Amino acid sequence: MKKSKFKVNIDTVEFNVTGMKFHIPGSTTATVKSAKGELIKQYQNRAAIRNKQDTHSVNVRTENRNTLMIEGSPFAFFYGQNLFTSANLYKGCFRTLVRVCNHFGFKPPKDLQEAWRTGDINLTRVDLAVDFKLEGDDLVIETLKQIKRQLVEKATTMKTNKTSVSWSPRDGVEFSITFYAKGPQMKQQKRYKNSTYREALEHESEGTLRMELRLRHNELRKLCLEKVSEWTMDTPNDIVQMYFNDLNFLNVTCGALSNKELANVESKLRPVLALHKSGIDLNQVYEKRTLQRHQARFRAKGIDIKCPNRPKESVVISLPELLSHEKSIKSSPKWMRVAKLVPTVKAKKAKA
Repeated sequence: MKKSKFKVNIDTVEFNVTGMKFHIPGSTTATVKSAKGELIKQYQNRAAIRNKQDTHSVNVRTENRNTLMIEGSPFAFFYGQNLFTSANLYKGCFRTLVRVCNHFGFKPPKDLQEAWRTGDINLTRVDLAVDFKLEGDDLVIETLKQIKRQLVEKATTMKTNKTSVSWSPRDGVEFSITFYAKGPQMKQQKRYKNSTYREALEHESEGTLRMELRLRHNELRKLCLEKVSEWTMDTPNDIVQMYFNDLNFLNVTCGALSNKELANVESKLRPVLALHKSGIDLNQVYEKRTLQRHQARFRAKGIDIKCPNRPKESVVISLPELLSHEKSIKSSPKWMRVAKLVPTVKAKKAKA
């Protein structure tokens, strides 16, 4: 059986290259000195290159004149939108690097060009996104509420508002995972105000829940993914799947206890379920280790008893059902392919 995969979109990437002297014409310079006045680092401040559609840009700066640093969404830069991009990190980074060098007149020697061509490009941040198509923005907002209820139990840093929730272990210094409503975000962005496809893009984003995994430099190092050459076409999906599995979304209970629910658990767990459904704080009833065992047994059944039982009239979302491979968006719409707003995938040649 073919293994299910997410369709992963590469969004913002920060990367750098070395090997020659770089100078950005007209860019101001900032220096970092020690208390004794010794020069530690010297940066040229960011210079932005806008794309033809005037919707996205890449920011470029240098460090000590021998490191070229680039930040932006490569595919959004070339195609004018970041709703549907590509999982080909190499293509995005290398093509952007060539564009930057041409823009500023950098002329790398042939051996350096070949090194970059083989993926000798350093990564300091990679954002990977997966989109889920739900039945309208209202359901997306309700789903975000349920995600918040479960992530808050993980006791790590969270940032939330009506249309997004961000889970950031260790304050996000290594990685963070954000869920947000893509539809409202697209409508708020001013960058598309002059785009020919603004209304079509907004319509396409309606009912879309985006999950975005942001990998920082330390996390990339830990994963041995600091170089573009270390990424394959399968790497984005493999990485997203690993972090998604760690979230371990479960179902939550709702309303009064039913005979069907009792029948689905073994006899020793029925009192636990009854207490939970009645709204009693299980921490006040069971010793810590006993409660942890009960929680683990319910977790194995796909039920979260850490999350309080919801009132009967409330909207209860099944996260395992909605955040599934089946609900994830697998491909870009035909109209965007016809309009050449998305990267093309070359068809594989048939074997003789």
